[in-house]
Amino acid sequence: MNSISTFDITKYPLLDVLKDIKTGRIQLPDFQRDWVWDDSHVRRVLASISMAYPIGAVMLLQQGNNHIGFKPRPLDGVTLQRPPAPNLLILDGQQRLTTLFMVLLSEQPVLIKESNSNKRSRKWYYLDLKKALDPNTERSEAIIALPESKHLRTFRGELIDVSTPQKEYAAGLFPLSKVFCFLDWRSNYSKYWQYDASSLDIINALELEVIKKFEHYQMPVIQLRESLPKEAVCQVFEDTNTSGCDLNFFDLMTASYCAGDFSLRDDWQQREARLKSHKVLRLLRNTDFIQAVTLVATYTRHQKALDNGCPQDKLPAVSCRRSSILQLSTQEYMSWAEPVTRGFEEAARFLHGQKIFDASDLAYPIQLVALAAILTVSGERSKLEMPRLMLEQWFWCGVFGEMYTGGTDARVARDLLEVPAWLSGGSLPSTHREAYFATSRLLSVRRRHGAVYKGSGGDKRPQSQK
Repeated sequence: MNSISTFDITKYPLLDVLKDIKTGRIQLPDFQRDWVWDDSHVRRVLASISMAYPIGAVMLLQQGNNHIGFKPRPLDGVTLQRPPAPNLLILDGQQRLTTLFMVLLSEQPVLIKESNSNKRSRKWYYLDLKKALDPNTERSEAIIALPESKHLRTFRGELIDVSTPQKEYAAGLFPLSKVFCFLDWRSNYSKYWQYDASSLDIINALELEVIKKFEHYQMPVIQLRESLPKEAVCQVFEDTNTSGCDLNFFDLMTASYCAGDFSLRDDWQQREARLKSHKVLRLLRNTDFIQAVTLVATYTRHQKALDNGCPQDKLPAVSCRRSSILQLSTQEYMSWAEPVTRGFEEAARFLHGQKIFDASDLAYPIQLVALAAILTVSGERSKLEMPRLMLEQWFWCGVFGEMYTGGTDARVARDLLEVPAWLSGGSLPSTHREAYFATSRLLSVRRRHGAVYKGSGGDKRPQSQK
């Protein structure tokens, strides 16, 4: 029976995973945010592994699907002059894997976030041998962080100095950076103590109760197959992300487009400055812009198929849904980005004519997306007097009919199909036909952020009518 699963579940030795990170076989997709853990998180995950406790599965995405091709980057702490193309990308588990790599294998101090501020500092992590072997002491309390200098003055005024291996032996502090080369450290430790029996007992207990836990630790891995479509990768990341950073389709597409030597983020930054010079567009988001581009691109596909005699039930859909956005090619974006930019600029002029001067006065930001797309595909026709009056009717039907309160993706797609056709002599658009408004609402509406409130002037109305 053929498997229809899109993922595999397995376990890998922790050391093998960290080695793959070091060589670049495992990397991050560029949409992942930076490593942000503080000292308490670092000590907690180290303590759990030192006792062979589970720390949760990580999720990796196989590479090889040319239709996805995310731009990769090595994990924090990895230094590679020429990073290779990765075999796997981390979708979930970045914080844990970065922590473990930096502490255990990077041979560098760990750059951590201070818990009470956004400042960062570099720390080395050590295990206090006596505390680690004391059954009455929490393991996390046995893990200590020392400054990059390896000198620390305690609150009692005592100086901890482990700046040389000999001082580490004397202080009874084991550097966790030596977990996977323990034999050398053990040999030198034993020589330092002249093979004293009590010292050998401590080091033997450490190896048995702590070091072996690291050496034999198995990391649970959910490995997503390369056949998984881009929109599914986005959904998986959103569902599993626990770092407090949201991912949107713009982030995902930025990573994908960058793999082809085109920077979506740089392109948007240039357009953003241009568009936001209009006050009514000052709240325009990158996701709004790319929705409009997708609408125009899918509309163009639809019209070409229609012109070529494609049956109605086989026509490509006009859409700005996430699945459609994530299928937008780099070439399509590059073809339509400038016309759509001009469409938004024309939308700003249209709104100015409707006495809407600031973005906060817009009833529905999604209607702005629809308007820009309609103006883009309608071209010069939309600037003529009669089409302009018709557009005004459509716009205010959408506002006062409250037509964009639910199912907006479908509404916007219908508008793009129906409104340009109407401007060219076609039938009345559904937004126009379905709109209903009772004028008495103008006197009763109270909700400051509602469409009717904003459409009727909101705070600009006389106090007696509010």
